[in-house]
Amino acid sequence: MKAYNLSPLQVLQAIQMANMEIPAGSVENEHIIYSVRLVAKYINLNELRNTVVKVTPSGGKMKVMDVAEVEDGIATQKLINRMDGRDAIGISVKKQSDANTVNVADLIKVELAAAEKEYADSGVKFEVAKDDSVYTKASANSVVVDLFLAIIIVSIVCFVFLHNLRSALIVMVAIPLSIVPSFIVMYFMGLSLNMMSLMALSLVVGIFVDDSIVVIENMYTHLERGKSKRRAALEGCNQILFTCMAITVVIVVVFLPLAITGGLIGNILKEFAIPIIIATLFSLLVSFTVTPLLMSRFGKLSDDTRPTLSGRFSHSIEHIFESMKIVYGKILAVGLRHKVVVLLITVVMLIGSVALIPAGFIGFEFIPETDQGELTVTLDMNPQVTSLSK
Repeated sequence: MKAYNLSPLQVLQAIQMANMEIPAGSVENEHIIYSVRLVAKYINLNELRNTVVKVTPSGGKMKVMDVAEVEDGIATQKLINRMDGRDAIGISVKKQSDANTVNVADLIKVELAAAEKEYADSGVKFEVAKDDSVYTKASANSVVVDLFLAIIIVSIVCFVFLHNLRSALIVMVAIPLSIVPSFIVMYFMGLSLNMMSLMALSLVVGIFVDDSIVVIENMYTHLERGKSKRRAALEGCNQILFTCMAITVVIVVVFLPLAITGGLIGNILKEFAIPIIIATLFSLLVSFTVTPLLMSRFGKLSDDTRPTLSGRFSHSIEHIFESMKIVYGKILAVGLRHKVVVLLITVVMLIGSVALIPAGFIGFEFIPETDQGELTVTLDMNPQVTSLSK
């Protein structure tokens, strides 16, 4: 090579350029997408020997066989796959960017089971060493559990604050009546139940009952004035209709930009924002249709003076609320007497909160690291001890 003024790198680059495989698009049918490749790889040793490495000024061609000996040998083994102490062949399957991890993993397992059955006579066994869908399913199931816990906790809180079992049950009707139609709309919009959408529904469980609680409380106010249940339902809803609509519109406007954001971030946030918008709109509809209907049929004023467990419980809750009102009134009075001090404290807290970001107390990252329950061990040892030949 020195005589021909060639370097090993030039020979290597010439071989790599002549031994290529180029993607040429894809062919798609109803169920499968086939990748098309332009294969220009060596078929035999003569093709490798006759590969042109350099063309001289006089037009002569220098080939690989002029500067090297080409032999058919065995490549040095640099990687092995072993599973449960036995030699194995490792196959990595990667999904497309827009594919569902769980669906792809389930389909792969079906194909592996069919292949194992087909090659049963040869003793071929397929085992999954790493499955990303396991963590995805576990995370989704965890969010589902959190959603049900949120519903239960909200039910308890509604009962405590309304101190009326009928009213609490009527309020809780708003949750399934808001979630189920949201699923239907999500289906037609092509959205799936994943960690983002489930977290969104967990977040809006409280929003589901907000409007219904306000409607019921206002209806109770009219009932206490001696009006009939039907009249209390009509006037109570009409009185706060635009207020509740304004609150709902504010929530929708907050999450709407996230739903229309483009790019990779938009694809992630869309699964979070759209379910919130849909469920919030349905909760408003339910609170001004189903909730007044149920209250006009089954709602009634509760008698907290009865010597029953429910009456004593309601009386105790009312006593706690009254005590909280007294404490809040005293704090408010102090704040109104020292307006300048309260304003300065508020400004300092606002500036301090914003300054936490540039000061480095709050960091930036794309997606926080999660514990997937997997352990990877990397060992750096003496090459003389860990060579594959030994």
